[in-house]
Amino acid sequence: MWKKLPDATVSRQNERKVRLYADEDIEEEVVEWLRERKVNVISARELGHRGKPDSFHVALAFKKQRFLLTKNGKHFLPNRAVPLDRFHGIIVVEGDMSDMVPYARAMTHVLKIIIPFDEHCTGTKFHVQQRHLTMYFRDFKGQWRTQRFSMESGGPFEWVEPS
Repeated sequence: MWKKLPDATVSRQNERKVRLYADEDIEEEVVEWLRERKVNVISARELGHRGKPDSFHVALAFKKQRFLLTKNGKHFLPNRAVPLDRFHGIIVVEGDMSDMVPYARAMTHVLKIIIPFDEHCTGTKFHVQQRHLTMYFRDFKGQWRTQRFSMESGGPFEWVEPS
């Protein structure tokens, strides 16, 4: 069942925020939009890293302690493709500029739900869609866990298994 979450962003305004490395799939307009909202983001395009392999982008983001922002879930979400000790954080966003409304909603979720929580999100993979966000992380026992959130009106809501 879905459980309403409190708005925690207000109490986190002075904490360190997630810093991003946008791979070449992320449009320059999106990078600028994030910067206008005070997000610390660098991009593969501006650094001249177009055409580099996925492994290069994830390694650079890891080295710079930045979350990789990408649209390439196929190559970055599977744990076999990018093991836990090889990334600082990964955010896979679905959408593109050709259908702006769902893409803008997904990017707003990144801005409001992920960016404010750096120290709590390190080592996490996120899959962000227009109406849903899924977190993949290791728990304190080292087991991979999945947590789902809904961003429907009045959200966010967390999926909690009925007991």
